[in-house]
Amino acid sequence: MWTWRLWSRPRPPCRRSSVNAPKKGVRGAIVISAGFRELGPAGLELEQQVLEQARRGGIRLIGPNCLGVMNPLNGLNATFAKGIALPGNVAFISQSGALLTAILDWSLRERVGSAHSSRRDPCSM
Repeated sequence: MWTWRLWSRPRPPCRRSSVNAPKKGVRGAIVISAGFRELGPAGLELEQQVLEQARRGGIRLIGPNCLGVMNPLNGLNATFAKGIALPGNVAFISQSGALLTAILDWSLRERVGSAHSSRRDPCSM
């Protein structure tokens, strides 16, 4: 079984976390923190450092700057969304966190379930 971490920390501590996590047995991380490549060259450099450290430590990354991961079938809500989807048979994966939260809001209002929701950044995994 994998040990996962959810990082919602300011940018510099995310880099330290990616260095220390392998020592604690962490195999995967969801980085919902923002302030990386979208801020320009310095943010891109920091993002690349986090990714390099994660790869060196054998950590799979989702993010950074993502909504997170939700699996209503097992009650996992590793997002900053205000609620969890109802269980169902449809999975959603989107580049857009705004689209996913709009679908989540709609699905809760209409009582439509889903199996999995994730916003995956291009640098992920």
